[in-house]
Amino acid sequence: MEAVPFIGIDRHRLGVDGVGVTTLAAFHGCPLRCKYCLNRRCLESPEELPRESVERAAEVVGDFIVDIKESNAEIYKAYTGGDAALVWANLEWLIQKKGPEHVTVRVPLIPDFNTEADCDLTAARLKAMGATRIDRFTYRVQQS
Repeated sequence: MEAVPFIGIDRHRLGVDGVGVTTLAAFHGCPLRCKYCLNRRCLESPEELPRESVERAAEVVGDFIVDIKESNAEIYKAYTGGDAALVWANLEWLIQKKGPEHVTVRVPLIPDFNTEADCDLTAARLKAMGATRIDRFTYRVQQS
């Protein structure tokens, strides 16, 4: 098995990433450059990875929490600097493979990037692909 560039693990995250106690596994090499990322070197969830890496993770991870960012490709690119096509393809695969009860999709309202209407469209797209656990929230941005 090929080694993964692992940064570390943060256990017992209460109320940060969803309901209950969660664990953050962070990896080097995220291709995205999200404007409000807490750690620009890490990857919070495997949705930006090549499909084979997501498949390997799905073998050992019980539940996934995916921060989808945005369904509008232009807004997604402006916020992350990346292409949303792989993210959405991997998310759809996860929902089908693991079942919608094992995939929570977070839909953020991101200040200065998207609107409530954009979030509505993203949630509708998620529901159409079978997602049932959708967590809408607002990014909190510290003003300097």
